[in-house]
Amino acid sequence: MTRHPPWPTAVIRAPSESEASEKLADLALRLGPLTQAEWIEPWGPDDPDGWEVRVSFPAWEARFAAAFPTWERGESPAEARAREAGTLVEEELGLAIRFARRTVLGHPAPPDLLRREAADPVAAAAVAEAEAALAGAHPGVRVREWHPVLDRRGGRFGIELIVGDDLPESSFDGLARCVGAAWLGRFADDGAWEASHGGLSLVAWFDAPPVPALPVGATVPGDPSVLWPLVGGSLAAVEVRVDGDPWAVAAAAEAEGWDLAPTAPVWVNGRHLPAWWARAPIGAVDGARFVPVPASIAEDWVDLEVRIWWVGGVAYVQAYDPVARCERWPA
Repeated sequence: MTRHPPWPTAVIRAPSESEASEKLADLALRLGPLTQAEWIEPWGPDDPDGWEVRVSFPAWEARFAAAFPTWERGESPAEARAREAGTLVEEELGLAIRFARRTVLGHPAPPDLLRREAADPVAAAAVAEAEAALAGAHPGVRVREWHPVLDRRGGRFGIELIVGDDLPESSFDGLARCVGAAWLGRFADDGAWEASHGGLSLVAWFDAPPVPALPVGATVPGDPSVLWPLVGGSLAAVEVRVDGDPWAVAAAAEAEGWDLAPTAPVWVNGRHLPAWWARAPIGAVDGARFVPVPASIAEDWVDLEVRIWWVGGVAYVQAYDPVARCERWPA
């Protein structure tokens, strides 16, 4: 298992609910509030797995290593919902590295890659290992081209390797197994593949912490007064994200008669923040961050990664679909 998996997830198992609660409380002492914890009850008194709690985070952090002995690969809530609904399908190749091709509603959804031409010695050595393995197991199949790559969203870095010409798709799994075996131990155990003009494109990620990728912005406090007149027109609501006491917000809303509707919590700078939708002006809220919710994407809002910049009273919003791996914005 890769040491830094996507959506790293601590899995707590215990024979009783009380023991699971104790273990979760101990983890919370090390990592802070764990409002995202997902409880899975045993199916019956004879269930050998007992109680299970899954605690996922959007990205690996160094503090996780000492907080819990093992971390598994998880997936984002949006991916879990899409997979359950059948809109997300992944076809896997390989064994040592499981290369996956993702389609969403039948359309390809490859990783968002930044390709570089300059090669460092580590990447060049890895490609040489793959070439040697292919030459021994699949004579005649050559490496057509390769690039160091960076995941624009997650900051993972790795190699894209394109092999072969006019290959039958039936050969893809054997080629993926060959390359994965050569790269075992150096790369993470999850990758991506696509058919590439008669060849096979394989993307493998180095088993290392992600690096800062392209700027993605941050949700910051702003002046919501410019937003309220737009609610009911181009905006479905203004989302209020609160880095503070959610009970205080609920109490204030009740006392003041604010039109606040709770919505799914959101991840902001590694923290899981409670959120509400406001459809009319509200009073001051300590620690509040305001995000305009465009009406055109309001239906899918809970599954999008949203960031906002405030510049001179103007809100710039970025909405990214982590399942389809593309920006979601009206034309």
